Amino acid sequence: MAASGAALALSSCNKKISEKIVEATETPVLATEIPPFIPHYERVNKKGLELPEDVISPEDLWTSYHTRIWQAGDDRIYLRPGIKEMKIFQDLREGKIDLLDIVVLESENRLTEEQKKYLGKGFQKIFDQEIEEKSNFFSGKIISFFDYESRSNRVVIVTRQYGEDECEMATVSYPDPVNERVATWPTIMMTLRHELQHWESPNSGPGVEEFTGFDSYEKMKNAHDLYQKGDDSGYFVVWETENNVVVA
Repeated sequence: MAASGAALALSSCNKKISEKIVEATETPVLATEIPPFIPHYERVNKKGLELPEDVISPEDLWTSYHTRIWQAGDDRIYLRPGIKEMKIFQDLREGKIDLLDIVVLESENRLTEEQKKYLGKGFQKIFDQEIEEKSNFFSGKIISFFDYESRSNRVVIVTRQYGEDECEMATVSYPDPVNERVATWPTIMMTLRHELQHWESPNSGPGVEEFTGFDSYEKMKNAHDLYQKGDDSGYFVVWETENNVVVA
């Protein structure tokens, strides 16, 4: 009986430990304290077009993934729960990265005053160096660095605002990468998907952009395969402008 009681106690103890482990893995853990400012923006669509019901709110995006989106101009980028399949968001949940900022630039490669204020001098310095090294506007960039101001491991993804004209042309939601013309794909969203993909594809060396582009294309194919079966979770980026809402 004593042995049986000991086994039962040990089993109960293990259960409590396992429950604590589950609790710890279900909520992200910050290695350092990060300013909890969460940016909010008004919707911009003037035609009454609805967003997908499962768009992640700024609060939930912060709580679950330590991610913030910094909008610019009349563009709005949103994320959906399908992001959980991307390694970068898995690493954010597990505390391997402290913070991800997704920064939408206006048509010129410059930060808004709000972005400058809250993204900090550490990022501003790196951003200015990137701009100085490039003679042309870049469409997107992933920057990983240790921020000495906040003592945190940070990743910043920069993507450009492309304007209403491009959104009007990109009328195809849930694009089929095999049959749709690439011209119908919304560039700002494809750029963001590409930069997120860099985190799990080779991020240096010869052919890095080609490898990442191929991997991103394969994910789009998988997303469309699921879509044909009634699951649209692989299309996890939403782009809103005054006249359109596109999911891709």
